[in-house]
Amino acid sequence: MSARKSKKIDSQYVSNAAFYYLGRFNSTEANLRKVLERKIIKRRGVSEEHGYSLNDDEHRLIEDAVRKCHSYGYLNDQRYAEDRAQTLLHRGKPLRQIGADLKQKGVGDDVLSAVLANLDQSAPDTDRFAAARYAKRRRFGAFKSARTEDISDVDEKQLAAMARAGFSYETAKEILSADLDILHEILESAELS
Repeated sequence: MSARKSKKIDSQYVSNAAFYYLGRFNSTEANLRKVLERKIIKRRGVSEEHGYSLNDDEHRLIEDAVRKCHSYGYLNDQRYAEDRAQTLLHRGKPLRQIGADLKQKGVGDDVLSAVLANLDQSAPDTDRFAAARYAKRRRFGAFKSARTEDISDVDEKQLAAMARAGFSYETAKEILSADLDILHEILESAELS
């Protein structure tokens, strides 16, 4: 039985892999580098657990592909961070979690702080808005369909879930005990600005 030949890894392969990935997903430069590294390791037929490290030529191919994608306008960390932050906010994520998510995706500190500051300025009480969105999505508090208890009684399980989601105790308690009209006001005021 003959040894398996490793497939050819050249500039065309790495560029095509980058274009294909960016055609399906929006990404940061750092995340694209990680994706391309994993693709090259997989193409070599070696698992990541075995400690395979890329050689200088492979790093150069990745950098060339990233540079090419950036010059075509396919990569823009600022645009990615703004879009991702808005998406996470509308899913009901607090600012701390949005920041952690963007950091994990490879957004730089300067871009991260600018995006979070812009997000905080664009919508007053960003965490209250996110908490209201989260409560609506999970049907907590006044959004609960069949309310059997008094609105002033906050369900401890809901409070715990909101705390695990990253909201402060005060924000979670306020949103869970708020009237439905107040919650709709919070949601509408942030969406209009």
